[in-house]
Amino acid sequence: MEMGTIYPTMASAATPTNTINPSSRNLAGYERLSKLMNSDNDFLVFRKFGELNVRNILYLQDRLSEICERLANEDEKPDSKPGTRRWEDNRARAELLENAEDLLRRYNNAIRSYSDILKLPRASTRQQSGLKKWLDFYNPLYSEEQDFIEHRGDLLSIINLEDDATHRLLLSQPKLMELM
Repeated sequence: MEMGTIYPTMASAATPTNTINPSSRNLAGYERLSKLMNSDNDFLVFRKFGELNVRNILYLQDRLSEICERLANEDEKPDSKPGTRRWEDNRARAELLENAEDLLRRYNNAIRSYSDILKLPRASTRQQSGLKKWLDFYNPLYSEEQDFIEHRGDLLSIINLEDDATHRLLLSQPKLMELM
């Protein structure tokens, strides 16, 4: 297949593409897949890793809860008086607060990031099917790397097709859809 070719031709269809030669300058692997995905918004389909995102947030939440409990224990010690940041007589409390700073930043960022991801539209069945067909035909990656397309309930699109002018045109003109 000629360099820069993304779509199949009769000559290239007979050539197996599931063997990836890292030293080859022919399009293969993520280079080939990214060129396809960048060529048309319909191919911009990614996993959102919903369960993993939630699990990460829950993990950070529990670590922060532990810090809160340990801080409360430090505050209740009879020989420890809550100090100010400039005068802290309890080194354990100061270390807990320092640890909390990084964890709070990570926790808050994880929540904000996942909230942003949840605002993205789910990948349509048409998008998923189109990308799956292309992946099945070309096998640009190892099977484990392209298995993301099998997670149908966990796929998103980074564009809203309803906002896409071409999509709106096709929906408004049923005769055009028949031609496709």
